[in-house]
Amino acid sequence: MLAATGIGYAVFSSSIILNGESSAGTLTLEITNLLVQSGPNYVSITDISPPLPSGGNVNFIVGPFAPGDNVVIAYTVLNAGSLPATSLTTVGPSIINKPGCDTIFGISSVGTTPLSLGAGDSFTSTIGIELHSGIGNQFEGCTATVTFSITGSVGS
Repeated sequence: MLAATGIGYAVFSSSIILNGESSAGTLTLEITNLLVQSGPNYVSITDISPPLPSGGNVNFIVGPFAPGDNVVIAYTVLNAGSLPATSLTTVGPSIINKPGCDTIFGISSVGTTPLSLGAGDSFTSTIGIELHSGIGNQFEGCTATVTFSITGSVGS
């Protein structure tokens, strides 16, 4: 009947197309600062590699030490990623005295690590290293390697 009277009938349709991207966030812990917090004024930190700020392994030299010196090193960790970190833990520290140096260096103190760290947030902690007192000249020039790591998981 509609065709006979000349009245038409139309169906309208519409569509929308969305083009977008998805990206995963990141959790990136970086060391942004190293300094001698306390100890004799002749002790310094040198040869930081790679340059700060740096994620991953950071190597540096601290010294010179004299018998009985206790040096506290402060370091700052930044969550440079876009996701919060939870379950932060410090593994270590451990100290390995070079051959012939026995156990003349030791860990004297370890600062705290927070349990969580928001994206863009940072914390500062410390580690103390000592050269035992009463050691003789045969230990001049001795070195040790101190190792520790900070790990975290992605959390909310």
